[in-house]
Formats: sequence, structure tokens, C-alpha cells
Amino acid sequence: MKRMMQWMMASILVCGVGVFTSCTSNYDNPTPGSDGQNQWGAEELAITVGDVDMKLKLVKGGAYSMQYERDNQTKTVTGTLSDYYIAPVEVTNKLWAAVMGAKPEGQINDGDMYPVTMVSYYDIVGPNGFLEKLSVMVKNQLPEGTKFQLPTEAQWQYAAMGGKKSKGYTYAGSNTLSDVAWYTDNADGTTHPVALKQPNELGLYDMSGNVWERCSDWYVELDELPAEQGLDYAGPATSDRLVGRGGCFENAPSSCTVGFHGREIIGLQQAPTTTVGFRLILGV
Repeated sequence: MKRMMQWMMASILVCGVGVFTSCTSNYDNPTPGSDGQNQWGAEELAITVGDVDMKLKLVKGGAYSMQYERDNQTKTVTGTLSDYYIAPVEVTNKLWAAVMGAKPEGQINDGDMYPVTMVSYYDIVGPNGFLEKLSVMVKNQLPEGTKFQLPTEAQWQYAAMGGKKSKGYTYAGSNTLSDVAWYTDNADGTTHPVALKQPNELGLYDMSGNVWERCSDWYVELDELPAEQGLDYAGPATSDRLVGRGGCFENAPSSCTVGFHGREIIGLQQAPTTTVGFRLILGV
């Protein structure tokens, strides 16, 4: 099982939670227009999937020192990240349908601009899954040597904090959670369309609240994580659950901080839930 999962992570992950949306409203196109450059290193990267236009934000990498939090404990982790692109919003129902042919069943909300839920890890990374299909559809639009994937936990937190533009906020873009997130006090027990709240320093929406965002890392407790993570740390070799980040519409503020080291509540073999989605990155 361990070898199979390592192979899947290495060879199939071509996708996290990023949003790729069309240009018909603010949340279809929540980022400013790009400068027309599509080469690696441009501040934005425009990609089209069917009738969905995506604009990815460049995250300039570098050395990091970040605090992970859980159960009233903290752990400082250090390392270095290469540059990568990240989608400004969570993957929406519209993007999922453009890639997979239909929206998932059983969601709280299945409107086009709501974050997709009720999809499993294997729906995303497995054979003929979302990442594989997306990779085929846009292969001629990607910078050479890059691929879509779920963010690592380090990539997710670095982006949520604002990367090199970070102002040190508790939540992704503010110290006032209601400015940037749908959570237990304001969400009325449901998901909301993406990009209705304020973005963070990098122009990324909903990294706190709305739905949990899957990372590619397997989940282990804080004391099992290395303090020094090196270059582009990819997480533990295996576990029965994935790291989840950002909190969701059902959560209290403590689960929505940029540093909260969350996990999927159910194991990988069980049914997907209405509280977990994902965001895409594009890296090497």
C-alpha cells in the first residue's frame, strides 16, 4: 500500500485547490488582468479549460520559518520553497464540470461558483481523475516542466501567509476573520461562492474558511514533523489521512488560522464530505 501511494503521488498528481473560472463576474475572474505573458516567471499565468478561464498567481519562493499549530501546541518549521503558481480560489463546481463532465452529487450547494465538495482524494489524483484529465486538456498551455498538483502543506501555508508580501496576519489576509472567511459565526451552516470576501496579500481568496483545502502531505502529529524541512519538503511518506488546511464554514476561528495543522476527519477509504475541497498549484 505504501509503495502504491508513493507511486500515485509521484506519477499521477498533476493537479489542490485552485480556482479556474470564467470571466463573467467578479468571482469568475477575481484577479486583475494579466500582462499577456504566459512564460514561467510572469506574475500571472492565464489558462483556459473549455469555457473556464483561469488566472494563476505567481508565488515567489525562498526561505521560510513558519509556525504550525494544533491542540494548543506550536512547532516552528523552516525550509526553502521554489517558485510556484497558485489558483486564487478553490476549485469550483464549474471547473470540476469542465474537466470531469458533471458536477459531483450530494453537495450542499452545486452552483457554478461554489467550491467543489463531495470529491475524494482518489477522484482528484487517481487514474482518469481530475488532475490527469486537466493535465491532458491544458498540456499545450503550460510552461515546460511544470505540472498541476495539490499544494504541499508548506506551499499552502506560505501562500496563505502572503509569501514575501506577508504582513503577519493571523488569518489569510486579516486579523479580523469575518473580513476574509466564511466560518461558524457568519456562514449560516453552508458553503458560499468563492471570492466574496477580501483576498490576502497575494490576491488569494478563501484560504481561511469556506471549505477545508486538501494538501498533498500525509498527516502526522506535530512532534513527528521535521523542524528543518529542506528544499520543497513533500511531507511524510505515508499515513491514513491527508493534511487539511484553512478551516471551513462549520469551524471556529481557531481552525481557520494560517498555521492550523488540520487533517481530514475521515480516512482515505471513506466517503467524501461536504466540508472538504481543494486548491490547485502549478509547480515543477
